[in-house]
Amino acid sequence: MTNPLDQAPTYIKLAVDLIMILEQHDVAPEEVLKALEIVKSDFEKEANRKLTLFSMLNWIGSYSLFVFLTINFSLLTLVYYFYVSVPNMAYTIYKPCYSKS
Repeated sequence: MTNPLDQAPTYIKLAVDLIMILEQHDVAPEEVLKALEIVKSDFEKEANRKLTLFSMLNWIGSYSLFVFLTINFSLLTLVYYFYVSVPNMAYTIYKPCYSKS
């Protein structure tokens, strides 16, 4: 026969473990609630810090992609200008030199 707790989500198992530990140590319910408020506050701060860090990394990644694309577009523009536009302008300006006499 299997224990139904084995199939339970992790947070249920953790809650059951915490209840058992607190009951075994005969901690007053008021003290438990005060301690749980501190623990909850601490874990919420940690979760917010991780979320903020993730948001910052995500923004930096997006900004880096923008800079990368901007630089590459600028380089492509320069390449086009020097290898396509300039030779075409030179051919247009000096076209008489290329014509058959």
